[in-house]
Amino acid sequence: MAMDTELDPLVLVENERTVEGKYDFWEDLTGERYHFPNQYRNKMKKGRRFVYYRGIRRLHNKRGTAEYFGCGRIGEMERDTSVSRSERKRDWKWYCDIEDYAKFPETVPAKIEGRPFENIANSMGWRNGVRVITDEIYNQILKNSGISGTTIRTTPSNLNQARKKLVVVKMGLLRNRFNKAKGLAWGGKRYNTKEAKRIGDKAEKIVFDHLRSQYDDVVWDANENEFPGYDIHYESEGVVHAVEVKGTKGSEFSSIEITANEWNAAQQLRAHYDLCLVAEVFGNSPKLQFVNDPYGLVEQGEADASPVKWKFILTSST
Repeated sequence: MAMDTELDPLVLVENERTVEGKYDFWEDLTGERYHFPNQYRNKMKKGRRFVYYRGIRRLHNKRGTAEYFGCGRIGEMERDTSVSRSERKRDWKWYCDIEDYAKFPETVPAKIEGRPFENIANSMGWRNGVRVITDEIYNQILKNSGISGTTIRTTPSNLNQARKKLVVVKMGLLRNRFNKAKGLAWGGKRYNTKEAKRIGDKAEKIVFDHLRSQYDDVVWDANENEFPGYDIHYESEGVVHAVEVKGTKGSEFSSIEITANEWNAAQQLRAHYDLCLVAEVFGNSPKLQFVNDPYGLVEQGEADASPVKWKFILTSST
């Protein structure tokens, strides 16, 4: 069994169904929120890495393979107030946000050729909802999942929380150069046309492959010479989401450029429009960050969009 230190990754169990429904009351939202009993409170440390696990019981009395199906980090925590503070502390429950969630392109069986990834001595150990694993086991699971790159995706429980994260002076891949105003500027270094296309095409391919690992209906509009104000769109639960991709060879962006066409699409689609920033596009582990509703960020004064050039067209020949 792994020693329980802050650096050790976790396994979070999220079963579709439990024996006789005895533990079906947990209010988990995959990739967004995890609901857990007080006994695991000390393990659930903000920023801690984890992999998702589900057992063999599936919905509608079906059975499947025990497997790992995604990874992420533990976010902010709060107590479940449906349980009164007057109750025994061991009966308390908690919620935590899930950050940087990435669904595995391929689920990983808990056992391969009869050998489990986790060092669990007896069957009762598999019943623990939160388990500690070593870095070696964590890396082995990710290696078998087919996941590539380092995904940094903001998946907050509400938009205000997302905006709070975005105005930090160093906010992941997009560096804030306007410290006094705490604004984010769209506009920056230009590459020559050939180099810009090479970077852009590579970044779009990375994002396209990433989204295809999570959604069935993903369309790479730019690759089909369609330019509706975004590069990629996909459908989730009957709603279309648009993604405009920006790439860089460097480790972070000082700022980015957005065209009038892209800005109009961001204004129209709002919460269904993401900017996806891809850093180190030609590296072994490209980094992704999704920024939701950029138009809303500017409208709320939490980002800044300034024109860097104007287009002049004569309306008549006289």
